[in-house]
Amino acid sequence: MMTEQVSLSGKFYAAQSRGAVPYQELLDGVRSLSIDERWCPTPYNAQDSFKEACVDHRKMVASRASVIYGTKITYLDIEVKKHTDVDRNGYEFLWVHKKESKNSYTVLASVSLNGSNTPTIVDDPNRVISIQILRMRWEHYKETVSGGSVGRKLRELGNKIEELGCAHYLLGGLWWVSDISPDPTHDTKGFYNIWFKMCDLICSVSDKNHSSIKIRPLEVTPDEHSYGMVTDAIHSSIADKVKELQELFELEKNTPDAGKMTDRQLNTQAKRVATITKQLLELDSRLNLGDMTTNLKSALATARQDCTLLQSQSQSRAAMAKRRILKNYPRGFVQGV
Repeated sequence: MMTEQVSLSGKFYAAQSRGAVPYQELLDGVRSLSIDERWCPTPYNAQDSFKEACVDHRKMVASRASVIYGTKITYLDIEVKKHTDVDRNGYEFLWVHKKESKNSYTVLASVSLNGSNTPTIVDDPNRVISIQILRMRWEHYKETVSGGSVGRKLRELGNKIEELGCAHYLLGGLWWVSDISPDPTHDTKGFYNIWFKMCDLICSVSDKNHSSIKIRPLEVTPDEHSYGMVTDAIHSSIADKVKELQELFELEKNTPDAGKMTDRQLNTQAKRVATITKQLLELDSRLNLGDMTTNLKSALATARQDCTLLQSQSQSRAAMAKRRILKNYPRGFVQGV
């Protein structure tokens, strides 16, 4: 039990990714804030837009089918199922006849983009599809950003500041973000400030359009429980990364020469070790992680030594291979090799 006062040195941010927002409004906001457009969440592509349009179209299909079949059918009775070759054959609308032991189905209509990139009716004997409305909904979704797209882009951006030791993803859309900004020489592209700007922009556009997409700070008391929630998650995450490196380097030691990693691959792993080490040190400076970092720092030092040894061995193998090549050439023919 902690008796001294603890400091989270930051806030919890909760992301809710349900709903959708207009793409153009997000893009305009990104441009006005001089943020790299790569951080703007992307809209639905043509095929995903088509699927969403079909799902929305169930109410109309149900209404028209009710008249044709003389029974009440709701949109909950209609399912949209894709064909195996969805790009060519699209989706079909099924009327589900719910029964006690085994459901049955009636195929009402089939629609696709049909390679023309325009919603087209493939089969609709009872005219339950309004192709004009389906196309209108398709056009709408092509200019719409889903909550999932927002969440993925925030996670990608959050990973950047997590590598800087200024944030940590906990679970279920919950982040801890430090109040202490990173050294500008470490965050040369300004990821830390971009994250906050994007959060504010997303909330502003969401509120304007009555969407439920949100990423906002939570009021959390900095006590032993909230502190433990953050530090335990950090320890677990970094321990997993270190274990992965240890297993990778151990496997590499026992791999035959022909299957070993290239210099470039080893350099990538060396950068991973350096990044994780810097991340741990930055988090320790902000949260005073104390004894929980001792084993991690020791394991990272060992991983760094292992990687350095493997790099040296790789360079030696490359030098020996070059000498063998030169040895097989006639004297005087090897200039420039």
